[in-house]
Amino acid sequence: YVVYTSGTTGKPKGVVITGDSLLNFSANMRPYYGYGAVLSVCSTGFDAFVLESTASLLNGKTVILARPEEQESPASLAALIENYAAGFLALTPSRLEAYMKHPAFRRALGRLQSIVCGGEHFPGDLLATLKLYTKAQIYNQYGPSETTVGVSIKLLNDAQKITAGKPLPNCRFYVLDAHRQPLPVGIPGELYIGGLCVGKGYFGAPSLDAERFFKSPFEPGERLYKTGDTARWTP
Repeated sequence: YVVYTSGTTGKPKGVVITGDSLLNFSANMRPYYGYGAVLSVCSTGFDAFVLESTASLLNGKTVILARPEEQESPASLAALIENYAAGFLALTPSRLEAYMKHPAFRRALGRLQSIVCGGEHFPGDLLATLKLYTKAQIYNQYGPSETTVGVSIKLLNDAQKITAGKPLPNCRFYVLDAHRQPLPVGIPGELYIGGLCVGKGYFGAPSLDAERFFKSPFEPGERLYKTGDTARWTP
């Protein structure tokens, strides 16, 4: 598939993702779905929709598609969760925070088994409030569109700190300096991603490819994606 993303530039670019990368992502997400249906609340143009739809169906899940008007109504989403026994929800933290202002949605959270947040910073106060209303497994997921939806995940229920977590199988993280040399634990650098998750590149934009995708010096035959994100290894 090709999904368009602008990142922080405001200039959309098409990211090309192969079937191998999609299948790897789908297999990686299998343990995180829980046993209920999947409630889809994302736009089809957002790569999280791949998690809600294709990856869910490949894992044998029932998918409940919320209509655009239902996506704007916390009460309607609460009814969908209750009426269709939804157990899985994926969305951005800011959207979850907005939905949680509605009492019906807060009550419906108690029926979920898995909540995956991604796409932006996960605030600590949101996590604390969320745990008051649900016993669901709460995950923080990280991943640029260029590396197939999500490449790492962190269970937050008993976590002392909110982090990006560990890379998923067949995904590799490298924290590198300005000369693309590995940095030790605790030293900030730029995060590069390698492995089967890395997309094919940008559609019709070879010059942009050259800025972001590189031949890996660490794994023969692999490419690295330069995220532009600052990271560091924890102990």
